[in-house]
Amino acid sequence: AIPEGTGLIFIGDVDQLPPVGPGQPFKDLIESEMVSVSRLTGNFRQSSFSDTVKAARDVIRGNTPKITSSLAQSDFVFLEVPPSEQADTVLNLYFDLMPAKLKVEPQDIQIISPQRPGNVGVLRLNDLIQYRVTGKTKSIFKKKSGNHEVTFYIGDKVIQRKNNYELKVMNGDQGVITRESGQNLMVEFDGVEIAYDGLQRFDLDLAYATTIHSSQGSEYPGVIIPVVAAHAHMLSRNLIYTAITRGKRQVCIVGELAALEKALAQYQKDFRWTSLTEQLKAEL
Repeated sequence: AIPEGTGLIFIGDVDQLPPVGPGQPFKDLIESEMVSVSRLTGNFRQSSFSDTVKAARDVIRGNTPKITSSLAQSDFVFLEVPPSEQADTVLNLYFDLMPAKLKVEPQDIQIISPQRPGNVGVLRLNDLIQYRVTGKTKSIFKKKSGNHEVTFYIGDKVIQRKNNYELKVMNGDQGVITRESGQNLMVEFDGVEIAYDGLQRFDLDLAYATTIHSSQGSEYPGVIIPVVAAHAHMLSRNLIYTAITRGKRQVCIVGELAALEKALAQYQKDFRWTSLTEQLKAEL
């Protein structure tokens, strides 16, 4: 499909999570050494020598980052918290501590969790936050998400789960439910209201908390990352690196240091057997 004489440039971060689908073409292209590779080592998301940048670089090397527990002293914080207090700690950070430091609304803070189920999984955290934000008003619709029922209210922060070219809303876009208009549900994305009909609204999900996989490609003023033993089967070095690099101004990990260290040791968890590297070497 590419005309002769046309250049093609791939841009990405090979240290993040692999694709949702099969293969790992970007990584294989680099490892084949059959194409020219430039590595951009400057950082434009956080200040060049911020603690978050240092932590991300430590993580991808498999080293435990410097641990600080004070939001006042660092933009990268780790809070060691027993399981019984983890959810409350996440909510305290979300509603009070991080908005106060960053001078933003709680809605601007993003919780990114390794998995959906669990005490500090996406489903429970969304329910807990939603109850404080909008859950005392009249619901506007409900849907099933596996075995979990999700209820929606005016004012809820939501995420689009499928590409919808008719509405011009893509998978991963986040917005806020603003009102009902006749049979439609109105959702505001970046200042533009979009009308969702009865079926289209089922592509929405709550977005106070999302999975780390869903957060790829996005950035937020502040992120809260639960890293706990209960999520051990999901934890890996690439996952933690991807999560940390979503934060622009503040990153806070809540959980257990032992779980973080176990994640950093899992550097081959996302390894995939492909033959692309060998084929590139043979063909080129």
